[in-house]
Amino acid sequence: MRGGKAVLDEIRRFVARRGLLEPGDRVVVALSGGPDSLALTLALHHLRTEWGLDLHLFHLHHGLRGEEADRDAAFVREVADRLGLPCTVIRRDVRSEARSLRAGVEAAGRLVRYRALADLAGQLGARRVAVGHTRDDQAETVLMALLRGAGRRGLGGMPPARPLGFGAGPEVTLVRPLLAVGREDTLALCRAAGLEPRRDLTNEDPRFLRSRIRTELLPLLRDRYSPAVVFRLAALAEVMRDEEGFLRRAAAEAAARHGVTYDPRESRLPVPALTDEHPALARRIVRLAGESAGMSLTARHVEAVLDLARSPGGGEVHLGRGLVAEKVGDVVRVRRRERVGRAVTAEGGQPVPLPVPGSVAWASAGLTLSATREDPDAEPAAGPWAVDLDPDRLPGPLAVRTRRPGDRIFPVGMDGSKKLQDLFVDLKVPRPDRDRVPVVVAGDQVVWVVGYRADRRFLAAPGRPRLALRARPG
Repeated sequence: MRGGKAVLDEIRRFVARRGLLEPGDRVVVALSGGPDSLALTLALHHLRTEWGLDLHLFHLHHGLRGEEADRDAAFVREVADRLGLPCTVIRRDVRSEARSLRAGVEAAGRLVRYRALADLAGQLGARRVAVGHTRDDQAETVLMALLRGAGRRGLGGMPPARPLGFGAGPEVTLVRPLLAVGREDTLALCRAAGLEPRRDLTNEDPRFLRSRIRTELLPLLRDRYSPAVVFRLAALAEVMRDEEGFLRRAAAEAAARHGVTYDPRESRLPVPALTDEHPALARRIVRLAGESAGMSLTARHVEAVLDLARSPGGGEVHLGRGLVAEKVGDVVRVRRRERVGRAVTAEGGQPVPLPVPGSVAWASAGLTLSATREDPDAEPAAGPWAVDLDPDRLPGPLAVRTRRPGDRIFPVGMDGSKKLQDLFVDLKVPRPDRDRVPVVVAGDQVVWVVGYRADRRFLAAPGRPRLALRARPG
């Protein structure tokens, strides 16, 4: 086991090499009280003076472990006092939230945790949210992906940095400064500081796949096959991420050479782009067409599109959720087929019903809004022009209209509720544009201010049915 100074030096080098933090950053640090998050807190506190970091600790009291959870929260407050750092402890009944969302406790806990982190980062104006995932966590993630049959992107595991999401702005980044060190290293840091971290036995619960991999599979592989298995799996993840990034760029360049056009309404793939290029690039050209339409295509569907491109004559392949690939002449078109409902042009200030499935044309903003039902395991929405809602939580049928006096929303990434007027002011929406912004309502409740914010009360949780709302030009 390395000493505390060696571990700190390794973390410092990794943070600098990956550009995870910049001098003067305000950072929200997720501290559960366990060894990994405690080591993260100690490491960033050590770097605080050198890098001019402004640290704020965060702890979620999830209400799952009774008095043990109370002691976790008390321990976090003691650490914050000892280090002289501000600390926010938020209490949530995750079990009740799981029942409300009809999701597992683990999924609900993750959703509640990251939403709370996004809200706090927004309140504090923090650009970074740091979590304590280690090299061992990375190895577990790669094994989970391997067992599920993932490709290169899945085998890339957890990136050192990514947009936080969960309603936080695009400038808020989730960072993982401990990916270069292991669990033994985090324990060394805690002991060097004279602190005994808390232990959460739910991390060893065999009902969860990750727990079984952590307590059964990885020890078996380490003891019986390779003592360096964790290092090798983490190194594999880094190679896979780098190669996936390179191949995606190469595919984008190949697509440009062949005149491929990507559009949410209809992507056009000239046949030579799919038949003349290396299969690794051709597959990614097809995947990019799916992503443009808001879908993550399965390997089976990608191969079906390539077979269609190679086949003589025309034809059509159904890709699921209303998406089809159609070969017409020398072009494969990937487009979404409207299954039910027709576009309705919205005029005046009256609400226009939004059928499910179906669409509404919003002429004043140059947009078409669509609503479709999605599978629980579908790729989640991303960006300001897409939102996934839980149909069982909506208080009424969907409609589209302009804002009205007194309209309120509980905006994702912000605290409490806001009047739409105040939301537009906060987001610096030009005054002439405010009466053209489409507002999606369910009954008398605002659920989405299109292009700006959704109401966090109605968002779909992992594993729940999804009502996918999308906005596209046209």
